[in-house]
Amino acid sequence: MGAAAAVVIAAAIVLGVSGSDPRGSASHRPPVAEPAGTLHPLARVSSGVTLLDAASGRVRAVVPPLVVRRPVAASPAGGRFWVFDAAGPTLDVVDVRSGEVRQSVPSPVADIGSLLPDGENVWVSDERTGRVTLVDGRTGAIERSFGHLPGSGGSVGLALSNGVLWIARPQALGGTGMLIGVDPRSGHVERVIRGLLGSYQLAESPDGGFWTAGTFGSVNYLDPGRGMRVHGETSGRNFSIATDGRHAWTADSTRGIVYQIDGRGAVDETYQTAPGARAVAYADGAVWVGNGRDGSVTRITTGGRVDVWRFDHRVVSLAAADGVVLVEFGDTSRG
Repeated sequence: MGAAAAVVIAAAIVLGVSGSDPRGSASHRPPVAEPAGTLHPLARVSSGVTLLDAASGRVRAVVPPLVVRRPVAASPAGGRFWVFDAAGPTLDVVDVRSGEVRQSVPSPVADIGSLLPDGENVWVSDERTGRVTLVDGRTGAIERSFGHLPGSGGSVGLALSNGVLWIARPQALGGTGMLIGVDPRSGHVERVIRGLLGSYQLAESPDGGFWTAGTFGSVNYLDPGRGMRVHGETSGRNFSIATDGRHAWTADSTRGIVYQIDGRGAVDETYQTAPGARAVAYADGAVWVGNGRDGSVTRITTGGRVDVWRFDHRVVSLAAADGVVLVEFGDTSRG
């Protein structure tokens, strides 16, 4: 496998409080792990949505391509997956167990940044205009819509933390990024964090904070309620982040290295996958990584075992919950 990844560990800092943790040295940088695992034979799929069994990796259900034609984003919530279909555009609710599409409503955005389920409703961000909208998942009615936000460019990551809706605007401030915290009921701006590299995708943490990642290797943990901010650096390009509650997980799409990052911003482990690794999800003790180039889906367990399933279509996005992995396949892979 590849050579050890170069990792720069940035200090953990507390907002408004001086002092920091010591920087990680080269001797503390973990080598790229080469654990035991299985490389499964190439499997044929079609473009669209496929549900895999998380234990075996076998296909358990396929959503007919005529029902969901061009899926590009997904997020789990309460026994279902929310799926954005760019062909509509629509917001579709897919049953975790059967793969049946239970509900489909029009999407108010055509260029999705991300989806954030909120009860029976779902927040969607617009990567082109920056507008953030709450959609009624049963009727498609627009419950709230916030368009006049600080910063410029589109909006991508979304997270709810301590009653505040956080919105990532990676193009703001000349690309250094901005996080906007708004009241989810009124849209009133409660907090703005400027120039935070890594303000692309967000992942909520069970402790009330949230992680951010992208697009040039930066990773952050924030808990504004406790005035806490932790920053870390990985190499390469990362566009997705997930958390298991204790660690964050992100992938370098240029070299395929997956990083496990602890609460201090230090890299605990690194795992080599193929270049093109991009989508990252966590559920039930395993991290899942989808490859947008060679069509592989990689499972990394908390014990360090790595299993790889290969498919003949590239992975656009994926999500995991309740023993099921929803994979959104695009066109034929180049692997």
